[in-house]
Amino acid sequence: MILEHLDAFSVNGFKVRTNNNNETHIDTARIAPLWHHFYHDLMPHLNTNACIYGIYTGYASNHEGDFDVLACTNQKVMHDVSGLVTRHIPAGRYLKFSKRGAMPQTVIALWQEIWAYFNSPQCTHVRVYTQDIERYSSTHEVDVFIAVQ
Repeated sequence: MILEHLDAFSVNGFKVRTNNNNETHIDTARIAPLWHHFYHDLMPHLNTNACIYGIYTGYASNHEGDFDVLACTNQKVMHDVSGLVTRHIPAGRYLKFSKRGAMPQTVIALWQEIWAYFNSPQCTHVRVYTQDIERYSSTHEVDVFIAVQ
């Protein structure tokens, strides 16, 4: 993991509100259908240079409360796509975690590592629950940026 400063940027995509408890049950999970919607309805309109992001924001409290998830891109979308939202991501200080492998198993495993780190007595960082960012560098590479103090 590496401590980094990210500059502000804007994204366009689709949003759902969920919580970690809902995501453990197939009948209440909303993140997988969100990504299906993104890849089916938005991805065909993007060029090959578009960056793909998962943005976690709007935290009601911490990892136990509700939060918003955006499946999105930094590319401006020139087509009329129903339900598209634009969100500005402010600059901030983040702890960066990275992993390579088959998706979505790799990103799920990386989140488990992140939760274990923040629950560890050796953790020297404090999450601020403003926004957390998944950045997909390729179909087999993901960086997760956790906002910290």
